[in-house]
Order: sequence, then structure tokens, then C-alpha cells
Amino acid sequence: YEKKISSNTKINALNDIIKQYEGKTPYIVKAVEKKHNIMCECIDNIINGYEHKNLDKSIIETYPKIIVEETDKYKKLYPEYPGIENLEKNVEWLKAYNVIQLSGTESNIAKGKDVKIKISYANIDTLYAEIYRIDASPLEIAKFSNEKEAERAKFVTKKEFKLETSNYNFNKDTTLIIGNEFDYGKYIVKFSNNKDECAKENNYTAFTISDLSILDIRSVGEKRTIYAVDCETGHPVKGVSVEKYLREGNEDRSEEKKVSDSDGKVFVSLPFSINYKHYMLHAQKDKDMYASWINIDKITPYVRNAEYRINILTDRSTYRPGQTVEGKIILT
Repeated sequence: YEKKISSNTKINALNDIIKQYEGKTPYIVKAVEKKHNIMCECIDNIINGYEHKNLDKSIIETYPKIIVEETDKYKKLYPEYPGIENLEKNVEWLKAYNVIQLSGTESNIAKGKDVKIKISYANIDTLYAEIYRIDASPLEIAKFSNEKEAERAKFVTKKEFKLETSNYNFNKDTTLIIGNEFDYGKYIVKFSNNKDECAKENNYTAFTISDLSILDIRSVGEKRTIYAVDCETGHPVKGVSVEKYLREGNEDRSEEKKVSDSDGKVFVSLPFSINYKHYMLHAQKDKDMYASWINIDKITPYVRNAEYRINILTDRSTYRPGQTVEGKIILT
């Protein structure tokens, strides 16, 4: 029967008991402990995604403050009562939950523009970042695993960010401006709440400084229309080398190379094959300015003709409820 009663109903019943006997007996701490345990269970359910119709997040978000304030109150009223230790353990649990979740950034960022990285955090006042540049060619970078990227990363600079106080266990979202001083190339950013631990972090986010982007426009027949554009303005870029690679296992074999015209356009052949083939496109202008690789595949020669096409580039692939979707729309 007890399991069928909502957490809110249990908490209200315990509040009635606490109000009735407060100041009369130290045993009231047991009721407070029971109440705090229920609150912590609700908090844990919410932060782990176990939402339920009986769990009102807006109410549960007030629980940490209640737990901390009531623990301080009853420590002063009954400092010698053994149950106080259990109240303190719940407060320790609230404060011990440190988390940094990286939501990523735009894949391509124009040179001179602010690099913005979205993060979620809890119980962290100061965040430290170390930025590294991948010392490798674009083709090498395309083949690298995360571990290999880290091996070829050269330290560039350090950053420090003061964060607004989070509501204990509940994540707080923010956008960090990493800077705009970066040259062309791919970078990784490692975060830590410990100044001396950044370099040891395996969890990081990456961004590429480039003025280039390539758009895959599907067309009829055995050719694919590709546009090289300025990733900030969407304007076509002339003289970009676009190279098609066939990926077979861990090997990439160059099969075709074209240069974009004044409209930023190139035609890439995709001959029909009954066997699935995985192609990758690389676009580069000058030594360090290159676009992120894109995948192109074809298992049929007949694809829809797009006289006009709208390309929507969003700042990430996955969002949490309530987060703002940012991006660009390019009409070609």
C-alpha cells in the first residue's frame, strides 16, 4: 500500500508530523531524515531521466535547498542526536555530484568568429579549459580515432571560466565563448573543474576553424552536384579542390578530383553499382583552409532532381527539451 502513495503525499504527511512535534522531542529528526530520503530519491530519479507523472520537476528542484536549510536547522536544535549524521550524508550527496556535459559546437567556424561551446554542469564554480590543435593533414584527421587525435594534439592555450551557481545536482546550461583568435585547423578542447587535471581528460569536444563548407545537392543520373560555399555567408567559393575518396575498410582511395567554378560548383561522378559503396568528399583551398568531410553514397542511379534546395545547418544533432535550436539556412 505504501508504494502506491505518491512521494508528495508522503512528504506532506511527514511535514504534518514534524510540525506537530517540533521542539518537543529530538526523535523528530527521524521524520526529517525520512522526508529527506524521499526527496533525494525524487532528485535522483529526475537527474537520471526517470520522469513520472507523479514527479513534478519544478517542485523537486526546490528540494536541495530545503534539505540543506533543514539540516542546518536541526543540527543547531539537536547537535548530539545520532540521526543528524544521516541528514549530513544527504547534504554531502547533493554537493558531491560534479558533472560536466559537453553539448558540442558548430563543426565549421569562420576564422575570426567566436568559438562557442555549450555545456551543462552541476556543483562547479570554476571551469578550466585547455585547447589543442591537431597537428596533421586533413586526410590524416579524417582517419583518426579520438585516441589518435589526442596523440597528435599540440597545446595552444588555457582558459578559465567563472560559472553561475547551479542548483546542486540539477544541471545548469550555459554557453562558453572560447575565443576568436584561432587560425585555420581542427582543435580539441578539454574541460575540468580541477586546474591541474585538464590534460588528463579523455572527454573533449572539437571544432574546426574554416571559411569553407561543402553541400551535397542530389541530382539525376550518375553525377552529384557539389557546392563549395563560405560557411559564414553561404556565398559560393571559386577554386576549391574537391576530392572524392572511396572508403574500403580503413583505407581511403582517391578516385576523382575537381576544382569549383565561379558558382562554387563541381560535378562528382557516382556510377551505379549493385554493391554498396561508401564515398567521402574532401574540400580544401590553400594549405590549412578545408571543410569538414562529408559522406556521399549511391545505390541507385535515380534520385530526385532538386531544382532548388534548402540546406539547414544546425549547431548540434541532439537537443534536450527547452534548449534553443541555432543554425543557418542556405538556399542553393
